[in-house]
Amino acid sequence: MTTNTDSPSGLLNGTAPAWPEEELPFHMDLSFPDVTAAERQLLKMGATKPAHQPGGQHWTVLLDPSGQPFCIHGIH
Repeated sequence: MTTNTDSPSGLLNGTAPAWPEEELPFHMDLSFPDVTAAERQLLKMGATKPAHQPGGQHWTVLLDPSGQPFCIHGIH
């Protein structure tokens, strides 16, 4: 892994961004046919669900074990 301390959000140096205080340059969105089951499985696998949920009923933000945010939602 590169150790570039000038990297936005720390992506290349292995540190998680201070989200939601810092804007993310990009993030991953994942779609699932059964988003409720997917959320349960992702939480079992080590993801966490932060209190800040800007997507309301449209999407859910989760954090991977390193603290990187990603979004999940149903297939449109």
